[in-house]
Amino acid sequence: MDVIKAVRPKTLSDLLAYEVDPIYTRENLTLLAGNGSARDVDQFSVLGAIAGGTATAAAKSGGNTGQGVLTVDATTPVLSGARDGVYRVVCTTVAAGGGTFTVYDPDGVLLGEIAVGQTFANQIKFAIADGTPDFTAGDAFNITVLTAPKYVALDPTATNGAQNAAGVALFAGHAADGVDGVITGLVRGPALLRSSGIAWPAGISDAQKAIALAQLAALGIVVRQDG
Repeated sequence: MDVIKAVRPKTLSDLLAYEVDPIYTRENLTLLAGNGSARDVDQFSVLGAIAGGTATAAAKSGGNTGQGVLTVDATTPVLSGARDGVYRVVCTTVAAGGGTFTVYDPDGVLLGEIAVGQTFANQIKFAIADGTPDFTAGDAFNITVLTAPKYVALDPTATNGAQNAAGVALFAGHAADGVDGVITGLVRGPALLRSSGIAWPAGISDAQKAIALAQLAALGIVVRQDG
């Protein structure tokens, strides 16, 4: 007769050897929404933070007829009053070698207009350049704005900040597709963690682990070998 062994649920003591004060060391963090599917983060995963103050532009789904481009400002793409979400920039007036676009915030509130060849600066800052063929009515761009850091599982191959260790998830986290979630993270010390408790991403190298451990140590979170 086969014997099924019960798996003991993880407890914080499997990870935490010492923590100065949970009120100080822990934060409820925004877990970045899933993209195409839900985003799940395992308990005790090392976390990376995607920096805020970013804006990413893309043509509308299905693309545009006009081949002009929208370029977000390289220095200050996100201005005072900006909100997380997707801004819509829609061509409403057609003109040879130009045209006019109307800008809407994530709630669909009108922010203003911008002529092709000019710069828009209200909550977000960007410019639109003409192309061939010209823009047609209904051509549009989506600008996704992130005003505050959002957290994901550490990804050493990323280039958006997720490659840098910014904390450790104390509990599992879940964010639905397109909807941000909340995850509790240990983000500062003094704290001492057991190395056997850390949940590393699949395929991470020893060199990448060493970099992440040094980044955690810089936050006052020290990981000590325990096995």
